[in-house]
Parts: sequence; C-alpha cells; structure tokens
Amino acid sequence: DPPLSHLGERQARETAEYIEATIIPQWERVDAIFVSPFLRTIQTAQPLSRKLGMPITMYEGISETHYVKDSLPSNHARFAYFPEIDLETNKDDFKVDHEGEREAYPDQYMLRMLKVSRHLESAVAGKNVICFTHAASVSLISALLKTPMPLDLSFKFAPCGIYWLERIAEEPWKMVASGHDNQHILENDPNTFPWGFNECETELWNKLLQEFISQST
Repeated sequence: DPPLSHLGERQARETAEYIEATIIPQWERVDAIFVSPFLRTIQTAQPLSRKLGMPITMYEGISETHYVKDSLPSNHARFAYFPEIDLETNKDDFKVDHEGEREAYPDQYMLRMLKVSRHLESAVAGKNVICFTHAASVSLISALLKTPMPLDLSFKFAPCGIYWLERIAEEPWKMVASGHDNQHILENDPNTFPWGFNECETELWNKLLQEFISQST
C-alpha cells in the first residue's frame, strides 16, 4: 500500500484543477467521489475533495488487483489522516468476495470488475460521480461500455488519466473522453506509462465480457 511520490502528489493537484475547471462546469452538480481504499488513490482524490468540499466515499469494489481481504487500514483508521473520508456513507455494501486470501489475477479480478459494473449502474443512476481507482480498471470501462478491448492493445489507462463516461436514462453508456493519455499533467515520471492488459489477458477479458453480456440479456 505505497504512498504517492512527491511528483504523484503534484499530479493529483493538477488533476483536481483540471476536473474542477474543465469537466465539472459541464455538470449541474457532483453527487459523490468514490475512491479505492488504497493509500495512493485516497491521496489522489484528496485535492479534489478539498476543492469541492465533498467527502470521499470508500468503495472496495474498485480496489487494486491482487487484493488481499482485510489487508488495508479501516476507514476509521484512515480518517485520522484523511478527515475527508465519509464514515457515515460508503460503498462497502459491495464486498470483494474472491476465494482464498489473495484475489487471483487476472481471472478473479476480471470477474470482480464485471460485478462492479453491474453494481455501479444502479449505484450511480441519475448521478454525477467521480471515481479514483487503478489502471487495471480500464476493464471496468470496457464492461460499462459493453465493448471488447481491441487486440492491438491500444486500450490503456495513463497515470492520472481521466475516462469520462455518460449514460442518459436507460441508454447505453458512451465515452465522452478517454484516459489513455494525461495531457493535463505537466510532468510524467519517466518510469511510468499508460498501462493496459497484455494480449493473453485481453483475449481472456473479451471472452469473459461476452459471456457476461450474454447472461445479462
């Protein structure tokens, strides 16, 4: 559960500034900020939470890959350092339920993202919600869009990249903006890069997604 680097903290502030100046003015309101319970995602969400005066809602479903149950500090323990965390309202009603201590990657993680996509569709219906999660959540984007990932491996998530999805009433989700790059960031760490699944993982994901879509119709 490593923290952000000094550069990462600056990128988080730049991301908050971009969201506040560019995306939020196009919405009537922001209803919630959902955050993975990992330290670096909480730190990334904190600048926007402070700017908007809006609490952070912890959401276990969008946790990092290889998740280990009960391995992270509780919300109450985090609150001592991050008072932006909302202790009254959270999305822990979605519990990661993999078998064994550690979530198997990639299959169990991918199955979790499919379940999260269904849960989010009801949890955010009619709301404007900002999620802070991890690069592998590019699979969640694919699941919400019900669109397979291209086999050229071009479907990636950049550090502090911003995917913007929109859904009107019961219409399908559509992508307004892609998070495959992070042009709002002034400086990138030379050791970080847009992340995506490899070819075998992409093929497995597309197979699981197709089965999920078939079972849902």
